[in-house]
Amino acid sequence: MRSLGWLIAIEVILLAVGGVCLGQERPDNADEQNTFYMTYWYTEPEGWHWYKDEFLLEEPEEEVPEEEKGQDLQVWVVPEYGKPPEELTPEQFAAVVSRLPVKELKRLTAVLLDRSLEPDATFEDVKKYMILHREVMTRANLFAMAWRDILMVDPYFDWPRTMLPMTALGQDVWAVVKQQQDLQMISTAALRCQLVFFYKKGDPFSKAQAQIMDRLVEKHGFKVIRVERSEAESKGKPAPSYPSVYLVLPKEGSGLRIASGIVPVSEMERRIIRGYELLMRAEALGARKGGSERVEVATP
Repeated sequence: MRSLGWLIAIEVILLAVGGVCLGQERPDNADEQNTFYMTYWYTEPEGWHWYKDEFLLEEPEEEVPEEEKGQDLQVWVVPEYGKPPEELTPEQFAAVVSRLPVKELKRLTAVLLDRSLEPDATFEDVKKYMILHREVMTRANLFAMAWRDILMVDPYFDWPRTMLPMTALGQDVWAVVKQQQDLQMISTAALRCQLVFFYKKGDPFSKAQAQIMDRLVEKHGFKVIRVERSEAESKGKPAPSYPSVYLVLPKEGSGLRIASGIVPVSEMERRIIRGYELLMRAEALGARKGGSERVEVATP
């Protein structure tokens, strides 16, 4: 009862202060830092006087200097004709299109396409757009040829060294190499690690994931420890969500969650690889520190 009385008294005091604030008008020359005038009643959009939400305040727009206004609207003028390219005849346009700057090509693409799609578009409008399109394709072809030549002569892009094949055949070969490396890492993980599978009896999702775990055992030889949810709870241990899978290093006593819910075999293999990399990184870090580095349970 005493605490209730204090709350009522505090509320009355706040209402009284609020009434005083509402009864007075804030003068135009009021100090911005004056705590009396910087109360909630006068600065409601900003909040109470002891904090201020800066991210809620609108930032004033920066004024653009007069000399910079309209620069984005300027167009490239052909010197010998004194006109922008879109105002030239198709014959004149074809003569100058090869030396148009890239920025002007981008602008003309939109301008000439819009003109060509208008109901009253003329043959000249469409022809100029076709000339522009041919020029863009010509420049793209030159870029592709330069790309090809650089791949051929520059050793920097030698894909076995960079592991970034640039050709279709190189990508196919690298996919096979990467698959072999992944299988080797999974085999290494199967020798050192165990999979702990938490499930619940009668749960259809647990049943589906159990079949996937059987497939991993059959394909890679993993040792799977299966823990039923009620069994874990009966031992006084908090049971994780089900179904869930943990990758653990028994000797080191470290591990991490790699799956929750139903995860197909291919994705489980990818997560086993990533989880094993994290465990090895933590083990190496612990060795450098002169002790063991335990990995907290988490989903990579």
